[in-house]
Amino acid sequence: MNSIRFLRFLYLVAGIICLLTVPRDLWYYPVLGYFVISVCNGVAGHRYFAHNQFLVNRVGHYLLGIMTTLGMFSPINYWIVQHKHHHRHSDDLSDIHSPKRGFWNAFILWSFSKQSVESAFNDRSSLFLLAKSNKDPVVRLLSKYFVLTNVVFLSLLILIDYQIACYVYLIGVLLDHVRLGLINVVCHTRLFGSYRIYETEDNSYNNLFLGWAGFGFGWHNTHHNDAGRLVLTERWFEIDIEGRIGQLFSIIFKPSNS
Repeated sequence: MNSIRFLRFLYLVAGIICLLTVPRDLWYYPVLGYFVISVCNGVAGHRYFAHNQFLVNRVGHYLLGIMTTLGMFSPINYWIVQHKHHHRHSDDLSDIHSPKRGFWNAFILWSFSKQSVESAFNDRSSLFLLAKSNKDPVVRLLSKYFVLTNVVFLSLLILIDYQIACYVYLIGVLLDHVRLGLINVVCHTRLFGSYRIYETEDNSYNNLFLGWAGFGFGWHNTHHNDAGRLVLTERWFEIDIEGRIGQLFSIIFKPSNS
């Protein structure tokens, strides 16, 4: 895990440098990168692997696995185990990225804390889930070679087109880390634009701004009420782009037995 945290740190620093130097005529590159990496982490990592909200065939399974890996947030098995730990302990003393632990911890620092990560992996439910998830060869292989896969991919992307590598990919990784960090803070705190539809046992909120800017991830109270639900639209203005993309994946890569 140390090598993973170090690689993520390097990517985020590189993303900041790229964001500060992006040419004006390539302003749309970061926008494209933010959308693509949000889909990698939000649709593939979160909705598919962590919550099994939709089904795909074997080809789709491999594709979503690669997308999750290149989303550069975490290996697939980490996504599954840590995120389900969050749902089991949402906003209690064991939730490693609850805003109750402080803004910066919830926003980013938790993911670089060895103690926090180990605490999420060491309870009985997490160990069982880790063993279960690693029975999937796609999860096991891509999780094991997470660092190598990302280093090779970025190296090839730089050789092919360094501007895409810098201004689309690396900035996309940075901006999606910002999105995920804000979800942890804003959608578990009562702030302007926040509201609750369901009386869940945690402090989850839907947030207008992160709902729209976060492609549906910000309809967080609805998600915490039913973690297996794909499309989170409850009211007409709650547009869930991630959920609709998940539906599209399930159509394009329809399982043969469905």
